[in-house]
Amino acid sequence: MGCPVQQPIKYTEWSIMNKDPDLKNGMENVFGGVIPGEQQDEKYMIKVLEKAAKILEVFNRQENVFTLVEIARRVNLSKPVVFRILKTLAKLGFVRFYKANGTYRLGLRFLELGEIVYDSTTVRKAATPLLEELARKLKTTVLVGVIVRDRFVYIFKREYESLLRIPAYLGFEHRPTDTFLGMTLLAFFEKSERARLLKLHPPKQFTQKTIVETKDVVIRLDEARDNGYYVEAGEFIEGVVGIGVPMIGREGTMVAALGVCLHEIKAKADKIQQVIQEMKETSKAISRELGFRDLNEK
Repeated sequence: MGCPVQQPIKYTEWSIMNKDPDLKNGMENVFGGVIPGEQQDEKYMIKVLEKAAKILEVFNRQENVFTLVEIARRVNLSKPVVFRILKTLAKLGFVRFYKANGTYRLGLRFLELGEIVYDSTTVRKAATPLLEELARKLKTTVLVGVIVRDRFVYIFKREYESLLRIPAYLGFEHRPTDTFLGMTLLAFFEKSERARLLKLHPPKQFTQKTIVETKDVVIRLDEARDNGYYVEAGEFIEGVVGIGVPMIGREGTMVAALGVCLHEIKAKADKIQQVIQEMKETSKAISRELGFRDLNEK
C-alpha cells in the first residue's frame, strides 16, 4: 500500500515462510517463482488443478477448437471428469462452449489476463532504469503499483540510502483504499469507477489522521486529480508522507501509479514540491518510453 500499517514480517529461515502462505507467495514473486532452498513436494499439489491445466494446454495456435471427446482422448481422462472441469472453466470465463457444434474454445478471460501481464511487465521493463535513478536521486523508497481486478498490487520497489523501510511486498494484494498509491490511482480513475471501488472498499482507520468519510475522501481525490498528484501525511503510517503521481501508457490512459515515501519530520513544503517535480519528470520519461506522446508538449 502506499504505506501499509502492517509491521514488517521478520524471519530467520525459509521454513518460517512455508508456514506463512501470504509471505511465501510474495517472496516467490520477488525471486521469480522459486524460493531458494525450497523443496518441491507432491503432497502440496492439487490434482484437479493439474487436470485442468492439462486440458487448457491442449489448446494452441494451430489447434484451438475441440469437442469433449477429443479433449478427453488427448489428456487421457474420462469424459465425465473432463466435462465437469470444462463446465467449471466455462463458468469462470476460461473456456467457451459452442452449443451449435458441441465444441470448446479458450475464453476471453485469458485475453484479459494476458493484457494485465503484458501491461505490468512492459511498465517494469520501461520504468526500471528511470525508477532506480529516481531512488538514487531522492535517496528514499520508490514504489509502483497497479489495480488489478479491484485489488491493489505492487509491481516495483526500490529502497536506497534511507532508514525508512516500507513493508510493501511485491505481488501482495491489498484493498486500494488501504494504500496511498491505491488512492492515487483512484484519484485518476473515471468518477463512476472510483465510486464503485470506494463502495466496494470503504476506507478504514489506520491512524488518527486517516480520512474515512467517503465524502471527504472524494474531495481529497478530486483535489489530487486537479493537482496532478496525491499527497498524504501520516494517514497510513504515522510519521510517513506518501506522494503519488499517475503513469500514462501508450494510449494516453493511466497504467500505474508511481509513489515515494518520506519521513514526515523532513518533509517540509518546499521539499515535497521538489520531490513531486522529480516524480512528474520521471513519470513523463516513462510514458515516453511506453510510446505516449503528449501533443501539448513541445
